[in-house]
Amino acid sequence: MRLNKHHPTPSMVVAIMALIVALGGTSYAAIRLPANSVGAKQIKKNAVTTQKIASNAVNASKVKNGSLLAGDFKAGQLPGGATGPQGAPGPQGAPGARGAPGPQGTAGTNGATNVTVRSAAGSAFAASVNCQPGERATGGGGGQSGNGFIYQSAPTPANGTPTGWNVFAANPNGATTGTLTAYVVCASP
Repeated sequence: MRLNKHHPTPSMVVAIMALIVALGGTSYAAIRLPANSVGAKQIKKNAVTTQKIASNAVNASKVKNGSLLAGDFKAGQLPGGATGPQGAPGPQGAPGARGAPGPQGTAGTNGATNVTVRSAAGSAFAASVNCQPGERATGGGGGQSGNGFIYQSAPTPANGTPTGWNVFAANPNGATTGTLTAYVVCASP
């Protein structure tokens, strides 16, 4: 029996070399790198992530002063500053939307059905008029037919339900001519 000698083909030589480099290349790099020889230039951008940093590895001595922003801190971690002065009032806002109608109110009592104006003439300085029994005064006044002027016009009695009206006048010249008339608006329920 005779053995034929085969020579490796060029493609076989390249494949064997690639296998040797693949199996032994990384071991060689790990064994041959000197300590502290890898720096910022050798690390790819974004290769070091938060998960790859050991706990408490970054502390105050490793952070550049003034480089952190408020957004870098949890809520409530930064102390608040002093309250500033109040600002100028802003412009008035636009009117709001119309609200829903309110509920129906309760019915009121009926008002007076009989309204009468009564009058009485008095002296030049005073006049008084009263409503009929069962009526009440809802308004009043007076009129002067001389040179005087009315200085007081009020319901009577002063306390309680008014039932009449008093009017008082004066004359700056002291004359006693003319007549003062009192009017009262009386209503019955």
